[in-house]
Amino acid sequence: MKTKMKLHLLYIVAIVLLASCENEIPYNPDNQQPLLIMNAQLDAGKDVNEVYLHLGEGYSIEHLNEATLSLYINGKIAETPKAVSPEEMYGHLEGELDKDIYESLLKSIRFKKYRLTSTLHPGDNIRLEATAENGKYHASAEVTMPQPIESLHVDTCLAYLREYSGQTLYRQYKITLQDRPNEKNYYRLDIWNDRS
Repeated sequence: MKTKMKLHLLYIVAIVLLASCENEIPYNPDNQQPLLIMNAQLDAGKDVNEVYLHLGEGYSIEHLNEATLSLYINGKIAETPKAVSPEEMYGHLEGELDKDIYESLLKSIRFKKYRLTSTLHPGDNIRLEATAENGKYHASAEVTMPQPIESLHVDTCLAYLREYSGQTLYRQYKITLQDRPNEKNYYRLDIWNDRS
């Protein structure tokens, strides 16, 4: 009897947990109006940060003809960069590709890319504002540049792991960091393996 009661209790708990985890967000791309999408990953202390603007409509990215971007640092306008031209982005391919293919590549670019040259510092309040197609679309984002983590320790080792009929050498990482207390921070792990 106890086993049967525990089993029923387990089923009830599982059903309650599964039901409580569901969060359905309505999404109907067929009826969705176009949206200006801003994508940026800003790093403090970096000489150049990049921002991309796209015009999303349903399942596709539409051609963005005209857009402007403004960077505000601590409430003051710091920069209004010009979009990077397609020739500047893909100019290195001009001699490598057939002329028609190269021109087709340049015409197929649907997004705008911007380079921010203002140096960002921890603690700065950053605001990006973008408009597109003569002010028809707007996007903005605001964030305070986080302070650096207090401590970071990285241990690495090489280990053989069984793969198919043999073993392959892999590098393993153990990363320990001391997060700043009472703050909600996000971190990007960027690992480069230089074999030289």
